[in-house]
Amino acid sequence: MTDEELFKKKFPLLDVVALIRGESWKGHEIMYEQELNFDAGTIPERRTQEIKCVEWIDGKKYVVYK
Repeated sequence: MTDEELFKKKFPLLDVVALIRGESWKGHEIMYEQELNFDAGTIPERRTQEIKCVEWIDGKKYVVYK
């Protein structure tokens, strides 16, 4: 194998313009927790919220959950 063939194998041709425009390279995509759980076939356990206390601030009622 010649040096040129080795170089081409190690560094394949890249379309720099397409890379800049983001056409041929996706890169890192954001995966949200809901999608990850769906893809894995799992359902997170349901968390039950308990009322810790009720507070009145300036005449408005706020419920504080635990």
